[in-house]
Amino acid sequence: MCPDYNILHTFLKKVEFSSPNVPELFFSTADSSATIPTNIDVKIQKDGNHEGLYMVNLQTTLNSQLDSGKAIFNINMIYSALVQIEDDGEVDEVERKALLTQVVPMRLYDTIRVLVWTLTSQSGFPAFMMNDYKFGLADGEKYNDEEDEEELLDFGIDDDDDDSELDYDEDSYNDEEDKEKFGCNLDFDKQMQCQSAFPLGYDWMIESLGSNPTGERYLQIVKVFFKCNVFDYKELPIYKCFYRFLTPIKYNHPNYKECDVSLWPILFQLLFGVCDDVQVRDQNEGLPEIEFSYKGWSKRMVSSLSLTELMSLAASLILDTFFNMVNMIDVEIDTSVLTALDEGKMISKELFSAQFKCTEDNGIGSLDFVKHYYKRIQNCDMQTFGYTF
Repeated sequence: MCPDYNILHTFLKKVEFSSPNVPELFFSTADSSATIPTNIDVKIQKDGNHEGLYMVNLQTTLNSQLDSGKAIFNINMIYSALVQIEDDGEVDEVERKALLTQVVPMRLYDTIRVLVWTLTSQSGFPAFMMNDYKFGLADGEKYNDEEDEEELLDFGIDDDDDDSELDYDEDSYNDEEDKEKFGCNLDFDKQMQCQSAFPLGYDWMIESLGSNPTGERYLQIVKVFFKCNVFDYKELPIYKCFYRFLTPIKYNHPNYKECDVSLWPILFQLLFGVCDDVQVRDQNEGLPEIEFSYKGWSKRMVSSLSLTELMSLAASLILDTFFNMVNMIDVEIDTSVLTALDEGKMISKELFSAQFKCTEDNGIGSLDFVKHYYKRIQNCDMQTFGYTF
Protein backbone atom coordinates (compact mmCIF):
# COMPACT_ATOMS: atom_id res chain seq x y z
CA MET A 1 0.00 0.00 0.00
CA CYS A 2 1.01 3.61 -0.44
CA PRO A 3 2.90 5.07 2.56
CA ASP A 4 1.29 8.03 4.31
CA TYR A 5 2.97 11.19 3.10
CA ASN A 6 2.57 14.95 2.77
CA ILE A 7 3.97 17.25 0.12
CA LEU A 8 5.13 20.13 2.29
CA HIS A 9 6.16 22.47 -0.49
CA THR A 10 6.62 22.56 -4.27
CA PHE A 11 8.92 25.04 -5.98
CA LEU A 12 10.73 25.88 -9.19
CA LYS A 13 14.41 25.35 -8.42
CA LYS A 14 15.91 26.18 -11.81
CA VAL A 15 14.79 27.29 -15.25
CA GLU A 16 16.85 28.09 -18.35
CA PHE A 17 15.45 29.04 -21.75
CA SER A 18 17.44 29.89 -24.86
CA SER A 19 16.65 30.54 -28.52
CA PRO A 20 20.11 30.62 -30.10
CA ASN A 21 18.90 31.28 -33.66
CA VAL A 22 16.41 34.11 -33.21
CA PRO A 23 15.49 36.51 -34.66
CA GLU A 24 17.05 35.06 -37.83
CA LEU A 25 14.82 31.97 -37.59
CA PHE A 26 11.67 34.12 -37.77
CA PHE A 27 12.62 35.20 -41.30
CA SER A 28 13.57 31.77 -42.57
CA THR A 29 11.49 30.58 -45.54
CA ALA A 30 12.85 27.04 -45.58
CA ASP A 31 10.17 24.36 -45.27
CA SER A 32 11.31 22.12 -42.44
CA SER A 33 9.52 20.15 -39.71
CA ALA A 34 10.50 20.25 -36.05
CA THR A 35 11.26 17.56 -33.49
CA ILE A 36 11.31 18.08 -29.73
CA PRO A 37 13.43 15.46 -27.92
CA THR A 38 12.37 15.51 -24.27
CA ASN A 39 14.10 14.00 -21.27
CA ILE A 40 12.84 13.70 -17.68
CA ASP A 41 15.24 12.69 -14.94
CA VAL A 42 13.95 11.95 -11.42
CA LYS A 43 16.46 12.51 -8.63
CA ILE A 44 15.83 11.93 -4.92
CA GLN A 45 17.71 13.58 -2.05
CA LYS A 46 17.26 12.55 1.58
CA ASP A 47 17.56 15.14 4.33
CA GLY A 48 20.05 13.76 6.83
CA ASN A 49 18.81 16.03 9.59
CA HIS A 50 15.09 15.23 9.47
CA GLU A 51 13.69 11.72 9.50
CA GLY A 52 11.42 10.90 6.56
CA LEU A 53 12.10 14.17 4.70
CA TYR A 54 13.00 13.90 1.00
CA MET A 55 13.43 16.29 -1.89
CA VAL A 56 12.14 15.00 -5.24
CA ASN A 57 13.68 16.81 -8.23
CA LEU A 58 12.26 16.49 -11.73
CA GLN A 59 14.84 17.75 -14.21
CA THR A 60 13.22 18.34 -17.59
CA THR A 61 15.10 19.18 -20.77
CA LEU A 62 13.64 19.95 -24.18
CA ASN A 63 15.81 20.65 -27.21
CA SER A 64 13.63 21.64 -30.14
CA GLN A 65 15.29 21.62 -33.53
CA LEU A 66 14.53 21.64 -37.23
CA ASP A 67 15.30 18.66 -39.45
CA SER A 68 18.32 20.64 -40.63
CA GLY A 69 19.69 20.42 -37.10
CA LYS A 70 19.27 24.12 -36.36
CA ALA A 71 18.07 24.70 -32.79
CA ILE A 72 14.69 26.38 -32.22
CA PHE A 73 14.67 26.58 -28.43
CA ASN A 74 16.21 24.80 -25.46
CA ILE A 75 14.61 24.41 -22.03
CA ASN A 76 16.25 23.08 -18.89
CA MET A 77 14.29 23.22 -15.66
CA ILE A 78 14.18 21.57 -12.26
CA TYR A 79 10.86 21.46 -10.41
CA SER A 80 11.00 20.07 -6.90
CA ALA A 81 8.90 18.93 -3.96
CA LEU A 82 9.67 18.49 -0.27
CA VAL A 83 8.03 15.25 0.81
CA GLN A 84 7.50 14.04 4.37
CA ILE A 85 6.92 10.28 4.75
CA GLU A 86 5.19 9.28 7.98
CA ASP A 87 6.91 6.54 10.01
CA ASP A 88 9.58 6.32 7.32
CA GLY A 89 11.65 3.80 9.27
CA GLU A 90 8.83 1.27 9.01
CA VAL A 91 8.16 1.78 5.27
CA ASP A 92 9.11 -0.96 2.83
CA GLU A 93 11.90 0.11 0.46
CA VAL A 94 9.94 -0.86 -2.65
CA GLU A 95 6.93 1.18 -1.53
CA ARG A 96 9.13 4.16 -0.65
CA LYS A 97 10.83 4.03 -4.05
CA ALA A 98 7.48 3.76 -5.85
CA LEU A 99 6.16 6.77 -3.95
CA LEU A 100 9.20 8.99 -4.60
CA THR A 101 9.88 7.97 -8.21
CA GLN A 102 6.33 7.50 -9.50
CA VAL A 103 3.50 8.92 -7.39
CA VAL A 104 5.11 12.24 -6.41
CA PRO A 105 6.65 12.92 -9.87
CA MET A 106 3.25 12.27 -11.44
CA ARG A 107 1.77 15.00 -9.22
CA LEU A 108 4.54 17.42 -10.25
CA TYR A 109 4.39 16.64 -13.94
CA ASP A 110 1.27 18.65 -14.79
CA THR A 111 2.86 21.79 -13.32
CA ILE A 112 5.90 21.20 -15.51
CA ARG A 113 3.61 20.97 -18.55
CA VAL A 114 2.10 24.37 -17.71
CA LEU A 115 5.55 25.91 -17.19
CA VAL A 116 6.72 24.61 -20.59
CA TRP A 117 3.47 25.81 -22.20
CA THR A 118 3.92 29.27 -20.64
CA LEU A 119 7.57 29.59 -21.66
CA THR A 120 6.99 28.51 -25.25
CA SER A 121 3.85 30.64 -25.62
CA GLN A 122 5.98 33.73 -24.89
CA SER A 123 8.94 32.61 -27.02
CA GLY A 124 7.70 33.84 -30.39
CA PHE A 125 7.20 30.24 -31.50
CA PRO A 126 3.98 28.20 -31.27
CA ALA A 127 3.17 27.13 -27.72
CA PHE A 128 4.00 23.51 -26.95
CA MET A 129 2.11 21.18 -24.60
CA MET A 130 4.03 18.09 -23.48
CA ASN A 131 2.35 14.71 -23.95
CA ASP A 132 0.81 12.73 -21.11
CA TYR A 133 3.38 10.58 -19.37
CA LYS A 134 3.43 7.65 -16.96
CA PHE A 135 6.37 7.30 -14.63
CA GLY A 136 7.19 3.61 -15.03
CA LEU A 137 7.49 1.12 -12.19
CA ALA A 138 11.08 0.62 -11.15
CA ASP A 139 12.69 -2.83 -11.12
CA GLY A 140 9.51 -4.43 -12.46
CA GLU A 141 7.78 -4.08 -9.10
CA LYS A 142 3.99 -3.86 -9.01
CA TYR A 143 2.58 -0.95 -7.00
CA ASN A 144 -0.38 -2.25 -5.04
CA ASP A 145 -2.31 0.82 -3.92
CA GLU A 146 -5.44 0.62 -6.09
CA GLU A 147 -6.10 4.36 -6.15
CA ASP A 148 -2.57 5.32 -7.12
CA GLU A 149 -2.29 2.41 -9.54
CA GLU A 150 -5.45 3.57 -11.31
CA GLU A 151 -4.01 7.09 -11.42
CA LEU A 152 -0.80 5.78 -12.96
CA LEU A 153 -2.67 3.79 -15.58
CA ASP A 154 -4.46 6.91 -16.77
CA PHE A 155 -1.31 7.86 -18.65
CA GLY A 156 -0.88 6.41 -22.11
CA ILE A 157 2.85 5.53 -22.25
CA ASP A 158 4.34 2.38 -20.76
CA ASP A 159 7.91 2.33 -19.49
CA ASP A 160 9.72 -0.74 -18.17
CA ASP A 161 13.19 0.75 -17.68
CA ASP A 162 14.84 -0.08 -14.39
CA ASP A 163 16.35 3.35 -13.78
CA SER A 164 14.89 6.71 -12.93
CA GLU A 165 15.82 8.48 -16.19
CA LEU A 166 12.78 8.56 -18.44
CA ASP A 167 13.17 9.52 -22.10
CA TYR A 168 10.61 10.35 -24.73
CA ASP A 169 11.14 8.89 -28.15
CA GLU A 170 11.73 11.97 -30.28
CA ASP A 171 10.23 10.19 -33.30
CA SER A 172 6.88 10.31 -31.53
CA TYR A 173 6.75 14.02 -32.43
CA ASN A 174 7.18 13.45 -36.15
CA ASP A 175 3.65 12.36 -37.04
CA GLU A 176 1.13 14.79 -38.45
CA GLU A 177 -1.00 14.90 -35.29
CA ASP A 178 1.83 16.20 -33.13
CA LYS A 179 3.03 18.62 -35.81
CA GLU A 180 -0.46 20.07 -35.72
CA LYS A 181 -0.26 20.35 -31.93
CA PHE A 182 3.13 22.07 -32.17
CA GLY A 183 1.58 24.47 -34.65
CA CYS A 184 -0.98 25.30 -31.96
CA ASN A 185 -3.90 24.49 -34.25
CA LEU A 186 -6.14 23.56 -31.33
CA ASP A 187 -9.52 22.49 -32.62
CA PHE A 188 -10.29 20.49 -29.43
CA ASP A 189 -11.11 17.37 -31.45
CA LYS A 190 -13.51 19.47 -33.51
CA GLN A 191 -16.11 19.24 -30.78
CA MET A 192 -17.12 22.90 -31.09
CA GLN A 193 -19.52 23.37 -33.96
CA CYS A 194 -21.22 26.60 -32.84
CA GLN A 195 -20.91 29.16 -35.64
CA SER A 196 -23.51 31.85 -34.92
CA ALA A 197 -23.28 34.62 -32.35
CA PHE A 198 -26.68 33.78 -30.90
CA PRO A 199 -28.43 32.33 -29.05
CA LEU A 200 -25.68 33.25 -26.59
CA GLY A 201 -25.54 30.02 -24.59
CA TYR A 202 -22.62 28.11 -23.09
CA ASP A 203 -21.54 26.86 -26.53
CA TRP A 204 -21.16 30.46 -27.63
CA MET A 205 -19.14 31.28 -24.49
CA ILE A 206 -16.69 28.45 -25.21
CA GLU A 207 -16.38 29.49 -28.84
CA SER A 208 -15.68 33.06 -27.71
CA LEU A 209 -13.11 31.80 -25.19
CA GLY A 210 -11.33 29.70 -27.81
CA SER A 211 -11.06 32.67 -30.19
CA ASN A 212 -9.08 34.59 -27.56
CA PRO A 213 -5.37 33.52 -27.34
CA THR A 214 -5.41 33.75 -23.55
CA GLY A 215 -8.75 31.96 -23.34
CA GLU A 216 -7.52 29.23 -25.70
CA ARG A 217 -4.56 28.68 -23.41
CA TYR A 218 -6.81 28.41 -20.34
CA LEU A 219 -9.10 25.96 -22.17
CA GLN A 220 -6.22 23.67 -23.01
CA ILE A 221 -4.72 23.81 -19.50
CA VAL A 222 -8.07 23.03 -17.83
CA LYS A 223 -8.75 20.21 -20.29
CA VAL A 224 -5.31 18.63 -19.73
CA PHE A 225 -5.05 19.09 -15.98
CA PHE A 226 -8.56 18.14 -14.94
CA LYS A 227 -9.16 15.70 -17.82
CA CYS A 228 -12.68 17.06 -18.16
CA ASN A 229 -15.00 17.78 -21.07
CA VAL A 230 -14.78 21.57 -21.21
CA PHE A 231 -17.75 21.65 -23.60
CA ASP A 232 -20.07 20.40 -20.86
CA TYR A 233 -20.61 23.16 -18.29
CA LYS A 234 -21.49 20.72 -15.50
CA GLU A 235 -18.24 18.82 -16.05
CA LEU A 236 -16.11 21.82 -15.14
CA PRO A 237 -14.34 21.34 -11.78
CA ILE A 238 -15.34 24.83 -10.65
CA TYR A 239 -19.00 23.97 -11.28
CA LYS A 240 -18.79 20.67 -9.41
CA CYS A 241 -17.22 22.15 -6.29
CA PHE A 242 -18.58 25.72 -6.31
CA TYR A 243 -21.03 27.03 -8.94
CA ARG A 244 -23.61 24.32 -8.39
CA PHE A 245 -24.24 25.75 -4.91
CA LEU A 246 -25.08 29.18 -6.39
CA THR A 247 -28.73 28.30 -6.99
CA PRO A 248 -30.04 30.32 -9.98
CA ILE A 249 -33.34 32.19 -9.95
CA LYS A 250 -35.32 33.68 -12.83
CA TYR A 251 -34.56 37.36 -13.30
CA ASN A 252 -35.49 40.11 -15.68
CA HIS A 253 -34.10 40.79 -19.14
CA PRO A 254 -36.14 41.90 -22.17
CA ASN A 255 -34.42 39.30 -24.39
CA TYR A 256 -34.85 36.46 -21.90
CA LYS A 257 -36.65 34.19 -24.40
CA GLU A 258 -34.44 35.10 -27.36
CA CYS A 259 -31.24 33.67 -25.90
CA ASP A 260 -30.35 30.05 -25.35
CA VAL A 261 -31.97 28.54 -22.26
CA SER A 262 -28.51 27.72 -20.86
CA LEU A 263 -27.43 31.37 -20.71
CA TRP A 264 -29.46 32.73 -17.81
CA PRO A 265 -28.64 30.22 -15.04
CA ILE A 266 -24.99 30.15 -16.14
CA LEU A 267 -24.80 33.96 -16.27
CA PHE A 268 -26.32 34.11 -12.79
CA GLN A 269 -23.67 31.72 -11.42
CA LEU A 270 -20.84 33.51 -13.23
CA LEU A 271 -21.94 36.87 -11.83
CA PHE A 272 -22.08 35.62 -8.23
CA GLY A 273 -18.93 33.51 -8.72
CA VAL A 274 -16.74 36.22 -10.27
CA CYS A 275 -18.10 39.68 -9.37
CA ASP A 276 -17.48 41.14 -5.92
CA ASP A 277 -20.63 43.29 -5.96
CA VAL A 278 -23.86 41.55 -7.01
CA GLN A 279 -27.31 42.40 -5.62
CA VAL A 280 -30.77 40.95 -6.21
CA ARG A 281 -33.29 43.81 -6.43
CA ASP A 282 -36.97 43.16 -5.72
CA GLN A 283 -39.24 44.85 -8.28
CA ASN A 284 -42.44 44.12 -6.29
CA GLU A 285 -44.11 43.01 -9.51
CA GLY A 286 -42.59 40.71 -12.08
CA LEU A 287 -39.15 39.14 -12.02
CA PRO A 288 -36.39 40.51 -9.77
CA GLU A 289 -33.46 42.49 -11.15
CA ILE A 290 -29.79 41.58 -10.86
CA GLU A 291 -27.52 44.58 -10.19
CA PHE A 292 -23.76 44.25 -10.52
CA SER A 293 -20.51 46.15 -10.93
CA TYR A 294 -17.60 44.54 -12.71
CA LYS A 295 -14.14 45.59 -13.95
CA GLY A 296 -14.70 49.30 -13.92
CA TRP A 297 -18.32 49.16 -15.10
CA SER A 298 -20.58 51.44 -13.12
CA LYS A 299 -23.42 49.59 -11.42
CA ARG A 300 -25.76 48.13 -14.01
CA MET A 301 -28.93 46.07 -14.07
CA VAL A 302 -28.74 42.95 -16.23
CA SER A 303 -32.08 44.02 -17.74
CA SER A 304 -30.46 47.24 -19.03
CA LEU A 305 -27.78 45.46 -21.07
CA SER A 306 -28.06 45.41 -24.82
CA LEU A 307 -27.33 42.10 -26.54
CA THR A 308 -23.90 43.46 -27.52
CA GLU A 309 -23.14 44.34 -23.90
CA LEU A 310 -24.46 40.97 -22.79
CA MET A 311 -22.06 39.27 -25.20
CA SER A 312 -19.14 41.32 -23.88
CA LEU A 313 -20.06 40.53 -20.26
CA ALA A 314 -20.52 36.80 -20.88
CA ALA A 315 -17.18 36.56 -22.76
CA SER A 316 -15.31 38.34 -19.96
CA LEU A 317 -16.94 36.32 -17.16
CA ILE A 318 -16.17 32.96 -18.78
CA LEU A 319 -12.54 34.05 -19.30
CA ASP A 320 -12.24 34.92 -15.59
CA THR A 321 -13.90 31.61 -14.67
CA PHE A 322 -11.34 29.56 -16.59
CA PHE A 323 -8.55 31.68 -15.09
CA ASN A 324 -9.88 30.76 -11.64
CA MET A 325 -9.82 27.07 -12.62
CA VAL A 326 -6.17 27.36 -13.64
CA ASN A 327 -5.52 28.76 -10.15
CA MET A 328 -7.29 25.71 -8.68
CA ILE A 329 -4.70 23.30 -10.07
CA ASP A 330 -2.71 23.09 -6.81
CA VAL A 331 -5.86 22.50 -4.75
CA GLU A 332 -6.95 18.89 -4.42
CA ILE A 333 -10.64 18.07 -4.82
CA ASP A 334 -12.13 15.07 -3.03
CA THR A 335 -14.35 13.57 -5.74
CA SER A 336 -15.96 11.12 -3.32
CA VAL A 337 -17.40 14.06 -1.38
CA LEU A 338 -18.55 15.78 -4.57
CA THR A 339 -20.82 12.93 -5.53
CA ALA A 340 -22.41 12.82 -2.09
CA LEU A 341 -23.55 16.45 -2.06
CA ASP A 342 -26.84 17.67 -3.53
CA GLU A 343 -26.71 20.63 -5.85
CA GLY A 344 -29.30 23.39 -5.65
CA LYS A 345 -29.48 23.21 -1.86
CA MET A 346 -27.91 25.33 0.84
CA ILE A 347 -24.66 23.85 2.07
CA SER A 348 -22.85 24.20 5.38
CA LYS A 349 -19.32 25.55 5.57
CA GLU A 350 -18.12 22.21 6.91
CA LEU A 351 -19.58 20.22 4.01
CA PHE A 352 -18.30 22.75 1.49
CA SER A 353 -14.78 22.62 2.96
CA ALA A 354 -14.88 18.81 3.02
CA GLN A 355 -14.74 18.80 -0.79
CA PHE A 356 -11.13 19.92 -0.65
CA LYS A 357 -8.09 18.04 0.59
CA CYS A 358 -6.26 21.21 1.60
CA THR A 359 -5.98 21.81 5.33
CA GLU A 360 -4.01 24.13 7.57
CA ASP A 361 -2.00 21.15 8.82
CA ASN A 362 -0.86 19.29 5.73
CA GLY A 363 0.34 22.27 3.71
CA ILE A 364 -1.41 21.15 0.50
CA GLY A 365 -3.18 24.02 -1.23
CA SER A 366 -4.62 27.07 0.46
CA LEU A 367 -7.77 27.50 2.50
CA ASP A 368 -8.10 31.13 1.46
CA PHE A 369 -9.96 30.36 -1.75
CA VAL A 370 -12.32 27.99 0.13
CA LYS A 371 -13.27 30.72 2.59
CA HIS A 372 -13.62 33.24 -0.23
CA TYR A 373 -15.89 31.00 -2.28
CA TYR A 374 -18.07 30.05 0.66
CA LYS A 375 -18.70 33.74 1.44
CA ARG A 376 -20.01 34.10 -2.11
CA ILE A 377 -22.36 31.15 -1.59
CA GLN A 378 -23.63 32.69 1.63
CA ASN A 379 -24.22 36.01 -0.12
CA CYS A 380 -26.12 34.29 -2.93
CA ASP A 381 -28.23 32.24 -0.50
CA MET A 382 -29.22 35.27 1.57
CA GLN A 383 -30.24 37.33 -1.45
CA THR A 384 -32.15 34.62 -3.29
CA PHE A 385 -33.83 32.85 -0.36
CA GLY A 386 -37.23 34.39 -1.03
CA TYR A 387 -37.17 33.56 -4.75
CA THR A 388 -36.31 29.85 -4.53
CA PHE A 389 -39.76 28.62 -3.57
